Amino acid sequence: MIRHCGLLEFPSVGDSLSWRGWRDKKPIRCRLDRALANEEWHDMFSNSFTEYLPMIASDHKPVLASLDDKVRRGKSVFRFDRRWLEKDGLFGAIASGWGAESGAAMSTVADKIITCRAAISRWRKEQKPYGRETIEELKV
Repeated sequence: MIRHCGLLEFPSVGDSLSWRGWRDKKPIRCRLDRALANEEWHDMFSNSFTEYLPMIASDHKPVLASLDDKVRRGKSVFRFDRRWLEKDGLFGAIASGWGAESGAAMSTVADKIITCRAAISRWRKEQKPYGRETIEELKV
């Protein structure tokens, strides 16, 4: 029936057996609740999914539909590269990050580390990618 109506189901996360009941004194579970949309909707929100939440005070699990049109990117992890030590401007970025005021009357060491990391990240984005000079030299 769902296909006949031209509907598609979003991918799901969690235990999709969304209903529980009793038949002949035996517990039963089945999937009754779904999130459906037509093909055009799926094209617009290609990275959407449904999540089956815990069952609380009902015989049905709540279904949460997350509609996303692009892939979520997590927060990038900062990693210090020792090759940066040879580059000009790194220590200036560290000094400016360490000395920056975070808005609090007295910055903690954790605040200073966070501002240093941000300053180093900004400095790094201004630098040429590693090996670019070598590649250009080898092309000649």
